[in-house]
Amino acid sequence: MATQSPTSTPYDLLNRYLHAVAQHLWPRQSEDVVAEIAANLTAEIEDRESALARPLRPEEIAAILKRHGPPVQVGGRYLPQQALIGPYWLPMYWYVLKIVLSLAWLVYAVVNAVALAVAPAWSWGSAAGVLLGPSRVLVWAFAWVTLVFAALEWTATRGRGWAARLDEWDPLKLPKLEHTRSWPASWRNAGELLPGALMVAYWVAAVPGRPLLTFGPAAAFLRYTPAVAHLFWPVLALLLAELALDALAMGYGPEAWQRRAKGAASKTIALGIFLLLMRAGDLIMGPPEFEAAVHAANAGIRIGLRVAAILAILMLVADLARLAIILQRRRPA
Repeated sequence: MATQSPTSTPYDLLNRYLHAVAQHLWPRQSEDVVAEIAANLTAEIEDRESALARPLRPEEIAAILKRHGPPVQVGGRYLPQQALIGPYWLPMYWYVLKIVLSLAWLVYAVVNAVALAVAPAWSWGSAAGVLLGPSRVLVWAFAWVTLVFAALEWTATRGRGWAARLDEWDPLKLPKLEHTRSWPASWRNAGELLPGALMVAYWVAAVPGRPLLTFGPAAAFLRYTPAVAHLFWPVLALLLAELALDALAMGYGPEAWQRRAKGAASKTIALGIFLLLMRAGDLIMGPPEFEAAVHAANAGIRIGLRVAAILAILMLVADLARLAIILQRRRPA
């Protein structure tokens, strides 16, 4: 039989159990549900200790937890009841579904952004089609994940596998809690200032006066076009706006709606920079003997900017949709 470490106490087992239950709950409900379960279990443990006139040993607390049920089953009682997928598989189903849908969206976005960028006929209408197209991909991903977990549920409920896993679990083998140092949100947000500050410094130092910082040895024959000089102040204004946004973010907490709002604002600024550079046309120039290479480089830059702009639009739409959902949930009933 597994034993507790010398430095642990019997109530450590209860905390580990509550932590495990919380992993199988919706984030917005976990605090209230865990508090309710903790109150019930603490009362039961205290009643038992009063009856025995002594503190309970870890294995005795483990017996109480075992009667209460495995964390995955307890958490499943508080999740929306599903006829197709039961409480044992439901937490894993939601976890896998979120990953698969996110990957499907990402693959769709990258593949179509690249295809759209290299297409000979490119327009904002075709870009809008890419934005409206992933619904079929997401529906198929949802359908396949649901079918797989429905099959697992069907197989488990017709054998002893599901019941055996619930009966054979050992509370003493619950993972130990890891106490990690949590840095204040302001310090974590301060790390976002560094990339923005470096980008501002690079733009001021390298564009347009010091092409060596961009082209390296090729600066002997490559230069920025006059269009880059005309974009210097507009792009610098957007970079400074992003830097100010990062500085402002140091003052807010880790709430989800604040992170999404900041992400949407950052992607809007990035999209503005990409669109300015796209409208400028050719960005580098060189002597006539390197005309073919310069033309190829400018074509590659245009494709890269198109890909970046489309991905920024897709991520902006995703951030705005998530922000709308979060704000809707925050509204009072």
